Amino acid sequence: MTEDSNPPSDTPEAPSAVAEAPPAAEEAEARPAPPTVAADKLPEPEEGDDSGKKGFFAKLNPLKLFTKDTPKSMVKRGRVLMENRNFAQATIAFKRALELDSEFTPAYEAIGDVLLKKGGRSNVTAAIEQYREAVVRDPLSEKAYANMAKAFDMLGKRKEAALEKKKLVVVKTLDREPENPIANNNMGILFLQQKQVDTALEYFGRAVKSNPTYDTGFRNMALTYYRLATEAEDPAKCESYLEKAKPNIVKALEVAESPLSLMAHARILIMEENYEDALVACERAEKIDPALKDVFGVKKNILLKLNRLEEANTAFETYRYLNNNE
Repeated sequence: MTEDSNPPSDTPEAPSAVAEAPPAAEEAEARPAPPTVAADKLPEPEEGDDSGKKGFFAKLNPLKLFTKDTPKSMVKRGRVLMENRNFAQATIAFKRALELDSEFTPAYEAIGDVLLKKGGRSNVTAAIEQYREAVVRDPLSEKAYANMAKAFDMLGKRKEAALEKKKLVVVKTLDREPENPIANNNMGILFLQQKQVDTALEYFGRAVKSNPTYDTGFRNMALTYYRLATEAEDPAKCESYLEKAKPNIVKALEVAESPLSLMAHARILIMEENYEDALVACERAEKIDPALKDVFGVKKNILLKLNRLEEANTAFETYRYLNNNE
């Protein structure tokens, strides 16, 4: 998301080339005095008005400047107040921006910046939540990721800070190459790590759209739907997620029959209680990579379901051996 374009300003008309002659003193005295207008009834200066009224109204009340309220103007003026450490009125301005447009990303970023400047553990923690709100609305906000990393560092949370820095690198790549399938896939993984599943799926979708032969993107979409199915308590939802997982893993396997895709397929087949086909998928993966321990862990479970206990025990021993020798 980008900020709104500048609102049109009312440019003052140029003065007339010939000014009227001032009236004679007698005529001026005969004229009634102009009515007195209370200060709070004076018209607000408009954007682009260079008549000097802004300074006058700023002295009355800084919030009187908020004419032609737009999300962008609120954030702009709030940032001026923030730089002068007038945090209370800056926050009022930023919240006013959100009243006008609850999806305006810069307002969430600005509130986060105020909280970060104020400091203190509770403020920094609250700032992170504001930056997260910004990212929900604009997943490519470099500023939000950079400031979240800074906030986590301030809290001593190095792991979380490192994750935000990784996101920043990916975002910068996407800024240069928005169709880059690897960058889109990596962004999906990063969102998945923060349990933002819908956003993760969106980026996996972008990855395969830009490159229909990118099997990793299809596999990650399939695995995400598979995990949603395993977590679903409603049988209908579980079935719905599985139906979305199946075509994606099929597409991944059409591109390349990799061990990872075969194992993802095996897990989906197990959920459907199709144990024989799941075992075939495991055996294909084993032929390609005999040292992939997950093959034997999944294979053991399938063989137990098929009541092939001796083979299940052999698979388990192989799994344990590979796990201990990593």
